[in-house]
Amino acid sequence: MSGDEHPAARPSWDCAGCGWPWPYGPDREQLAAEFTGTYLTLFLAVDMVDVARDNPGVPPAEPHERFLAWTR
Repeated sequence: MSGDEHPAARPSWDCAGCGWPWPYGPDREQLAAEFTGTYLTLFLAVDMVDVARDNPGVPPAEPHERFLAWTR
């Protein structure tokens, strides 16, 4: 996402600008505008895998809820 004021900071995947769990409100709106349907889901699925690699102790349901559940 070019020009994003709220990028994800690894390894926490929280917003580098404000500290909220990424993606949230404005990020989700921007992602939904840039990607549609399956493309949005695939884009976020890759991030979900990365968050699992960066944080191996996180229960699998948490990244799924954060990255994919809202896309339906």
